[in-house]
Formats: sequence, structure tokens, C-alpha cells
Amino acid sequence: MELVKFVFYMGVIQIVFSTIWKFVALSLSSLLHSIGLNKDFSFLGFKAVGYYILVSVSALVTWDAMEGSGAIVAALVGIAGTFIIYTTIAGNLERNRWRAVMNFERKRVQVMRFDGYLLISAVLLYLLSVAMPGIPENSLNEGFRHLIDQIYKTPLIGWIVGLGAFFYMVHIIFKGLKTTDYIIGLFFKPRTPERKDPGADEYDAEYIDYVEVRDQEGS
Repeated sequence: MELVKFVFYMGVIQIVFSTIWKFVALSLSSLLHSIGLNKDFSFLGFKAVGYYILVSVSALVTWDAMEGSGAIVAALVGIAGTFIIYTTIAGNLERNRWRAVMNFERKRVQVMRFDGYLLISAVLLYLLSVAMPGIPENSLNEGFRHLIDQIYKTPLIGWIVGLGAFFYMVHIIFKGLKTTDYIIGLFFKPRTPERKDPGADEYDAEYIDYVEVRDQEGS
């Protein structure tokens, strides 16, 4: 039950924070663009800061969930949290890249070559923050955590967020089951040998003979 509550609240964090940060990033990037700063590189900066806050708040919530649980549940929470962070950020980066490609935003696509480093850094930061909870403890992260919690507790808005978090939780669970099945199949299920056309070898030999004859005639 604690694991399900944790996954659900991670969905709350993702939904509320992504909405808040999208508004903040769009407003500030437009302001910076008006004073001459490159909008695409400011987009990269806001993306990096946003993922830092998201990962840090998630790590704080993960630590609290692990601290009040037994060893097995704590381990499952840590694994689930790492998987959620990786899946969420990787999915967001892929959607942003696809949107930029479809809109022919070449400069933004060039900036997105740093996305792999951003993803790896986010996962490492999360693991370090869970191992050493003192890292994400600052007024910025605590402020965002309190804001997310207050929005979730608001009657009408909280219900909408809760509904979105429920579907997010179902998506993550489905994704986790699919990944688990893939890993099990990778290690334990025997690979089916590729079927080859019985006449393929004969055809290849005939083709090689044809090439050799053609080369000899050409010489």
C-alpha cells in the first residue's frame, strides 16, 4: 500500500510541477528573449533547472517514504522512484525532441543534443539525493514541495490533480510491468532462431557465381 501511495504522489508532483514550471519558463524565457538572450539556449537552461527541482523534490518525498517503511518496502520505493524519474524525464525529452522536429525548429534540435547528458545527470542526482537527503534540502526545493502539497490539498484543483495522478500511476505500473517482462525475457526466455528460406543458400550461391562470371567477362 505504501508503494502505491508513493507512486501516486510522484504523479501528483509531476503533474503540478510541470504545469507550474511550464508557466514560469515560458514567461521568463520570453522576457530574456526580449532583452536579446537566445531563446533556445535559455530553454535549455530552464529545462535543466526545472529537472533539478523536480528530481530534488521527488528525492525528498522518496526519502520520507523509505524512512517510514521496512527494508523490503524501502528498497522497492527506491527502485520505483528511480524508474519513475528515468521514465518521466526520458519521455518528456523525447516528446520535446519530436515536437521540435515536427515544427522544423533546427536550433532547438541542435540544443537538444545535450538531452542525454541531462537525463543521466538527473538520474545520478536523484540517486545521490536519496542516499544523502541533505543534498536537496534547501529553501527552493522545500518551497516547491510545500506549494505542490498545498495545491494538491485544494478541494477542486486537488481532485483534478488526483485524477491525473491516478492515470499517471496506472501508466507507470503498466510501463514497469512491460519493462520487467522484457528484462525477464532477455535473460530467461530462449531466443527463437530466425527462420531462413530453404532456398536462400542456393540463391546466394547462384548470385555469387553470377557475379564472378560477370566480373570475368568484364575483365
